[in-house]
Amino acid sequence: NRLKADTLVMARPTLNDVYEWDYTEVGNLISRVTEDGVDELGLGGKRLITTSNTDVIPRGEIYAMTSPEFAGSAFELGDPRFWMQKKKDLLRMSSWFYSGFNLGNIKSVAKIVLADEE
Repeated sequence: NRLKADTLVMARPTLNDVYEWDYTEVGNLISRVTEDGVDELGLGGKRLITTSNTDVIPRGEIYAMTSPEFAGSAFELGDPRFWMQKKKDLLRMSSWFYSGFNLGNIKSVAKIVLADEE
């Protein structure tokens, strides 16, 4: 019950909403970013992962996750596969990879739903 969030995962439209926050909502984070710059895409000292697929993570939802060692396991389900076809001056390629993830600790993920102000 005392795990700290390490990473935030959200859809790109939610991040665009966050970029509209002003000084009263984020405090001196704006001055720190202005003075020091941003090394890695992050928010509030947390690593930030975004997706453009709002079917997976809808707009207004943010998932906070703890460090990977407390979350679970990731597995490779076979080797990466590649396919290529060359026909005259046309080259077609495809690759795919199957992987799995096991969330072994249900307390390692939290769901945050942003309230609509309207």
